[in-house]
Amino acid sequence: MDNAKILEVNQRLKRGEGWIGYRYLKGSNGEKVPSKFLYYTFYQDSTQKFINSKTNDPEDAYRQTARRSKSDY
Repeated sequence: MDNAKILEVNQRLKRGEGWIGYRYLKGSNGEKVPSKFLYYTFYQDSTQKFINSKTNDPEDAYRQTARRSKSDY
């Protein structure tokens, strides 16, 4: 996980465009385990949506976020 790259990509997103990062789940022993892939999240009709990007490349997840926001308008 390259947190610096994820942070840099998130700084490019304007308010309301979403967020990119790993989700955390509880493992079988109760510890926090990061998701296998990056997620991007955004609000749609007052509901927060989490979409699995199916990639670990923050730039690719950013492009998916940009495509999603362009298709919304």
